[in-house]
Amino acid sequence: MTMTLPLHAHPIDLDHLGRQTFHDKVLQREVLMLFGSQLDEAVETLPATEHGERWQVAHGLKGAAAGVGAFEVAACAERILRQPQDDELIGQLRAAAEDVRAFLLTLPG
Repeated sequence: MTMTLPLHAHPIDLDHLGRQTFHDKVLQREVLMLFGSQLDEAVETLPATEHGERWQVAHGLKGAAAGVGAFEVAACAERILRQPQDDELIGQLRAAAEDVRAFLLTLPG
């Protein structure tokens, strides 16, 4: 099943995240920190993993990314799910992850 994701101006849709966290700013910060850690780990480990393990990592990342509103990351993870042998997709995920990281640095602490 292909997931159709909305396009947004920012790497994370904060309105979506707000709805998911009942607009609790402390919870949002915590969720984003956890997601950031998961994203960093995925980007670091995916290039060295075999295709079956790539599928597992991408599957978890897709759900987490969609949950926080990181829809481009979720779309990259979905592409990896469909073609785990395509190393170019890892580069696309890395670029999307860099966008997320840069955006997170702009958020108020």
